Amino acid sequence: ILEELNVRALKLTTDKDSFGVSLRAEPDHRIGARLKGQFKAVMAAIKTLTDEQLQGFLTEVQIDVLGNMMGPEDLRIFYQFTGDRAAELAQQYETQAEKDVLVLLNVVQDQSMKDEGLAREAINLVQKLRNEAHVTPSDTVSVYFEVVPPTGYVADVNSFSNYIETAIKVPWRAASTKKSGAKVLINKSQKLQGVDLVLTIQEGFTAEWAAKAGVPPAKKSLVATQAPTGRGKPSTPFVNLCLEGLKSGYGIE
Repeated sequence: ILEELNVRALKLTTDKDSFGVSLRAEPDHRIGARLKGQFKAVMAAIKTLTDEQLQGFLTEVQIDVLGNMMGPEDLRIFYQFTGDRAAELAQQYETQAEKDVLVLLNVVQDQSMKDEGLAREAINLVQKLRNEAHVTPSDTVSVYFEVVPPTGYVADVNSFSNYIETAIKVPWRAASTKKSGAKVLINKSQKLQGVDLVLTIQEGFTAEWAAKAGVPPAKKSLVATQAPTGRGKPSTPFVNLCLEGLKSGYGIE
């Protein structure tokens, strides 16, 4: 359920009082034709029904108001915040109700939620850059970042490395640790919450990521050169060649 709702936590309770919630009622104005001269008095009485009385109405599905029996079609039931914190709670929660079910959605962001939001924005920028550079999910690359200027809240984006790496599935490192000589696939400055985030995608994993992923280190090429000679003879009489990851051929066994 949590995954489908995209929320961090879900609490089910029948104790609405703990959230400062109570019931109130409004008359359906169509009852005016039935009540005629009594309508104003009944309307005022309906608005004064207590939470306890309305809770009983939801259970019994009827209630007597000034000698008039009211059913579900006669009253509209609403949930409201009450008490000293009513205004604060109204700002904290978005509400939606259906019959006797009330949903309260806490829309106030704490620091951890703001941090996660920043990380998600960074992830989105990385994914867009990968698409622009035609980098596929299977490519072995590393992403390096630099925040300009390197101050303020966004500069702490490095503290969310684990979260970001879990999403992008490649190394996320500070630009100061870039590998020298590695091919740069793309380098671009983008805006992240008002500051510049310079992203660079390089070929290859970082050493620790490659070890963790089980990627073998790159093989060094063997280049044959003229052996130095002394008195018309090679400096060494023979060499051993080992073929790694190559099939024998061309007379080599």
